[in-house]
Amino acid sequence: MENLIKLSQDKATLKDLKDFIYKKMYAKIVDKVIKKEDVSGYADAKQIIKDSLEEIDSLFKDGKKSSKLNQSE
Repeated sequence: MENLIKLSQDKATLKDLKDFIYKKMYAKIVDKVIKKEDVSGYADAKQIIKDSLEEIDSLFKDGKKSSKLNQSE
């Protein structure tokens, strides 16, 4: 979990990871569409990836909130 918190603090790397995953996904989708294969599951997969990356992004924000609470105790 510590590495995910570090990733949440590094916004540039998190953005690069997001861009990389989406580019790979879109390339795969285009390939499957050209082959007339089913791509219906990719919409769900994209949402899961988006939610997961947003959760990683929020780890840094949540960490800031909890550290502020600890300082006031």
